Amino acid sequence: MENSGLVSIHTHGKLHIPYGDESAEVIEEYITYAHSHLEEELGHSVNKVFAYPYGSNSSISREVLSNLGFIQNMLEDKYNTSADLNLHYLKRITIQHNYDLGTILKFIL
Repeated sequence: MENSGLVSIHTHGKLHIPYGDESAEVIEEYITYAHSHLEEELGHSVNKVFAYPYGSNSSISREVLSNLGFIQNMLEDKYNTSADLNLHYLKRITIQHNYDLGTILKFIL
């Protein structure tokens, strides 16, 4: 998939848990592990992009990930339309396997 150039693979965490409920230590350990493991499996470095499972995040999780150099994607109701784009609040779109192009475009436009 990745070799197609149409898909990029990024970190989602060591476990699929609500990281907004976890301590800074757990977040750092699980995300660092997941990112390193992903790079090992793919055989190259990967941009530090993180999608929160369930969209669950907190000020602690955002700070930890920011300190680790991650850009976080998190689910929110609106796109970030501020003049100063904050990469820690990018809209996450969940695409289901049965969506057609028209359905996907409704999420984006």
